[in-house]
Amino acid sequence: MDDTHSPDNNELKYWLALLYTPGLGSVGISKLLEVAKTPQALFSKEYIGQKQLSDKIRTYLRSPDWRSVDRDLEWASQEGHHILAQNDSHYPRLVIETGNPR
Repeated sequence: MDDTHSPDNNELKYWLALLYTPGLGSVGISKLLEVAKTPQALFSKEYIGQKQLSDKIRTYLRSPDWRSVDRDLEWASQEGHHILAQNDSHYPRLVIETGNPR
């Protein structure tokens, strides 16, 4: 039995949506995930209401760019195409250690 973790498409869509968040780079995403724990939690009403988020980020989280996310997932569904989320067991650990895991 394989005990590695690869995000399913539902989880992956939230990782992708975070990448499209204006003004939020990989370091910002990592900081937010220290509190929220999962990308999906960042899109919850409870989290969006937190004061540490800028208005621009809060607005985006309320209405993410799902069209771009769907386009990315469609691309990933093609043979030989892969998207690795930061929590994927195949994601290179050395990239995470650089402090800019994008």
